[in-house]
Amino acid sequence: MIFYAYKKLIDSNLLSIKINSVLGHQAIWSYRSGRQCGVAIFILNPNINIIKYETDIDGRYIFVDFCYAKTSYRLFNLYAPNPEYDRIIFFNNIFQHFVTSYHLCSSGDFNFVMTLI
Repeated sequence: MIFYAYKKLIDSNLLSIKINSVLGHQAIWSYRSGRQCGVAIFILNPNINIIKYETDIDGRYIFVDFCYAKTSYRLFNLYAPNPEYDRIIFFNNIFQHFVTSYHLCSSGDFNFVMTLI
């Protein structure tokens, strides 16, 4: 699996088609119109059975539920907003997707500012 979060990128549709057709891997994208931000999950193992996935219209998150070796997993990739107020609202809105009986793996750009105590 490869998680990818980006601020600006070439046309995501073209890249996804190229990855799917040339490399033979699955690529699932969530991107905002205007190519301003987005996230992607590349699935490199052909034995993975995707159960479902969900993206948002702002290109801020994507999750993929899949089964591998009789075990269920949820991959979650996110790109949180920079402004603190927007980030708080974002995390409050997506929290429901972290509550699952599946094994959870999360990655992305959380845009947290680390400060010294």
